[in-house]
Amino acid sequence: MSKQYTAQEYADRCMIIREVQNVVGKVAHCDMLSDYDLSPNFWSREEDICLGFNNGYFKGREAVLGYYAQKLENAKKLTRLVMEKWADHKDVKGKTEAEMFGAGYVKGTDMHTPIIEVAEDMQSAKALWQFQAADTRVTTKGPLSVWKIGYIAADLVEEDGEWKVKNLLYAVDIDHPCAEPWTEPSKYQDDPEYAAFQIDEPVPNVPCEVYKAYSVDRPYQEPPRMPEPYTTL
Repeated sequence: MSKQYTAQEYADRCMIIREVQNVVGKVAHCDMLSDYDLSPNFWSREEDICLGFNNGYFKGREAVLGYYAQKLENAKKLTRLVMEKWADHKDVKGKTEAEMFGAGYVKGTDMHTPIIEVAEDMQSAKALWQFQAADTRVTTKGPLSVWKIGYIAADLVEEDGEWKVKNLLYAVDIDHPCAEPWTEPSKYQDDPEYAAFQIDEPVPNVPCEVYKAYSVDRPYQEPPRMPEPYTTL
C-alpha cells in the first residue's frame, strides 16, 4: 500500500523537487560557463561521492574534486591558446586572461523530462533527465560543435537544510559533430594549424564502460532506470 501524505507533506515534497532541479541545473550552468571552481559547492561533503561518464567513474571526494580542478586548468589553457592564435582580433587585443576566461568553449545543456522521486524519509532524492547539449569549442580539428544527447541521473541528499549532489552520471547516447549524419564517420579531420589545441580530458580513477554512445553496430543499449518510489537512500 502506498504511503498517504498530508497536504503539508505534499507541499514540502514539491519544494524538494524544485530544489533538486535547481541544484543539478546549477551544475550544468557552471559547465557552460567553465565555472569549475564553483561546481564543488553543489556536491555533498561526504567522502563517497561519485561522478560518472560513459568511460568510467570518478569515485570518492578526492577524485571528483580532482576532475573539476583539471577542467578548470583546461579552461585556462584553452583561453590562453585562443588569445595567442587570435591575438590581433578586436575582441582579444588588450584583454587580460581573466577578462577572456572561458573563451573557446561553450556548452549549452537543455535538460528536460525530469523524473524525480523523493524518499519517504525526505532526506534524499533520485532524479533522471534527458538532455541535449551543443558542446562547442576550439579543437585539434578547428572550431567544432558536437551534439551530445543522453541522460543525466543523480542522487541528492539533504545536508543542514541544503540539497547536495551525492552521485551524478552523464550517460551520453549521441556524441557526434553537428550537421552530420550520426550513422556515418565524421568528415572532420585533425588540422595541423590547430595541433596546439590538444587538451586531454580528465581520466576516471575507475575506468570502465558505463554507457556506450550510438554507432550503427552498437547492440541495444538499456537506458538508465527511471527512479522508483523508495524509503531511504
